[in-house]
Amino acid sequence: MAISTSITHISPIYKYYFLYFEAPMALVGTALILVNPTRFLNGTLPYNTLVTHPLPLTPPVKMLLTNIAFLYAMIFVLEGIVLRASREKVVWKGILGAMLVSDVGHLWSLWEVDATRMGMLGAWTGDEWFNYGTLWAGTVLRVAFMYGLGWR
Repeated sequence: MAISTSITHISPIYKYYFLYFEAPMALVGTALILVNPTRFLNGTLPYNTLVTHPLPLTPPVKMLLTNIAFLYAMIFVLEGIVLRASREKVVWKGILGAMLVSDVGHLWSLWEVDATRMGMLGAWTGDEWFNYGTLWAGTVLRVAFMYGLGWR
């Protein structure tokens, strides 16, 4: 009996979230960083971080933000193009596993900036709910996928 290397069924939640929600949002994030980096920082850092720790948009900061923008563009390509074009287990697991590592780093960085704020769900702003909510949702979905839930 041959072992299948293709995914024959993928839960609609994975398709919707990774291909049709997260991929376009990554492209929007790319544009936001390039067009309005201050808005991006205000929307992604824990509330009032820039008030207590001002961060001028110096050339090195702009360079780092541009790097982040194009990492978001890479997420768009990986999810919006590569995952849509493939049903190979190794491709899906490789991409989503790599993104899970990135999710952990993103959560860690938020924890380092303001660990207390991360636990104050009732005080989160709309930006925080969108950014951290989608980050946690993506992390949970990637863990579920890596455990083999919802696909075969």
